[in-house]
Amino acid sequence: MPAKGSALPTEAPAAAGRFGRLAAWSQRRRWAALALWVAVVAAITVGSQAAGAAYHNDFALPGTDSQAAADLMTEHGSRQAGATVQIVAEDARGLSGDRQQIGQMLGKVRALPSVTDVGELSVSKSGTIGYATVTLDAEAQDVPKDHVTEIIDTAQAASGDGPRIEFAGDAVRGAEEGGGGGA
Repeated sequence: MPAKGSALPTEAPAAAGRFGRLAAWSQRRRWAALALWVAVVAAITVGSQAAGAAYHNDFALPGTDSQAAADLMTEHGSRQAGATVQIVAEDARGLSGDRQQIGQMLGKVRALPSVTDVGELSVSKSGTIGYATVTLDAEAQDVPKDHVTEIIDTAQAASGDGPRIEFAGDAVRGAEEGGGGGA
């Protein structure tokens, strides 16, 4: 403890460790540290812009048997090569009176872009729930969102006051999700 009236030491004790030395250097050379941080942030920004913003999931595994099978299905226009959308119809009174209306709706969906096939309506044992599978011409992430939105809008508009229509599948989830933020 310093004697009464004596001045306190003006020099801080030496910082221990790597980060302590970095902090001490940054404190002694404030402007150099600030300039260094600005340069680092600028380099990261330029690097991220040079890398590009287009992100694409690519599930290709060249040289594997599963990739060869997927390529063969795509090459020969297999109806099962792309993603699917399930259209589910529900009417508590039963779907028997709605079958013609649902069939017409499925016909309209069949004519939409990116649709390669629409399966027949399969109805539950209770007769209140039915579904049909819509096969798309590409994987879910490769089908334009507006094509999937058009499928949804067409099916809902065609149902009118009939059965309640819902949708399932990766393509539907992708079309209904909002865009990501700046993160």
